[in-house]
Amino acid sequence: RGTAPAEGDAPSSDRVVRLAFTMPGWTGEGRALVVGSAPALGDWDPDVGLEMRGCQRDPSGAPDAWTGLVKLPAGAEGEYKVVIRASDRVDRWSPDDNALLPTDDESFFPINDETSETLYDQGNDGGTVAVATRRASYEEQSSKLARVSFDDVLPRERPDAVLATVVFRAEASLRPGQRLVVAGNCPELGYWRPQDSAATMAWSEGDRWTAAVKFDAFKIFGAVDATSAAAWLDFKPVIVDDARGGADTWLDGDNFRVRRLPGPDAVAALNDWLAGEHYAATLGAPSADGAGVADLPGAGAGETSAARDWARAISVEILGA
Repeated sequence: RGTAPAEGDAPSSDRVVRLAFTMPGWTGEGRALVVGSAPALGDWDPDVGLEMRGCQRDPSGAPDAWTGLVKLPAGAEGEYKVVIRASDRVDRWSPDDNALLPTDDESFFPINDETSETLYDQGNDGGTVAVATRRASYEEQSSKLARVSFDDVLPRERPDAVLATVVFRAEASLRPGQRLVVAGNCPELGYWRPQDSAATMAWSEGDRWTAAVKFDAFKIFGAVDATSAAAWLDFKPVIVDDARGGADTWLDGDNFRVRRLPGPDAVAALNDWLAGEHYAATLGAPSADGAGVADLPGAGAGETSAARDWARAISVEILGA
């Protein structure tokens, strides 16, 4: 530990893990810090502990049980404990016994800037990501998308946020001067105002359009959890004709709605996403009362792509972290 890798060894990398801990009576205030027996964890000194991000109640429902994400430096190992630090009170240590950090094989995802390949570009407004195909076929795009970076998932400027990059795809033939936008029922998608949506789609060969928008990850995965109070994610592609002063043409029929999963499946999907798996959302339509989801006309409950009117294919995917 602490020595440079031998010639020919694979370069070491930071990694992100999810740790579980108990904190009686805690409601999420202050900062959760990981301290431990190794220098990388501060030798049990909270002043130099590692900050946890994205803390949430443990899905098991056990009282006072929490989980959170932490970025561990290469070589971090040994015992750890979680400490809560707030400005108006003394440090609170978890009553749990000391636990061992997960091994590299148990990490959710490695962070190795030397080997990661970025196939997307941050938009000027900071809200969209144009996904490049690099001459890959449409069917190969998913497997060729790079994992999003640590800072994309846990942004420094939003310490309480855990973000997921959601990709919208469509196939449609547009005229010169027209562009394709995804509008929807949330601020990221403009509250149904195409001009305010962050999801202006990028064209690629074959009339394939792609846009990606960062959403709060727990909101997105909560929206596919049948037990969650999170709002449904509804959307629809819109043609905006700049040659005609911004006139818009909406896709006909019902709005699209991201279908929820049963609770255990939603937790599994979230964990797979944290492990780097891309998540292909299944699509439905709002139910008649607006409180649920119905099958798309002529399609079953498991559909991940739909065709309608002037759009030959529409799909949604969450990029693996």
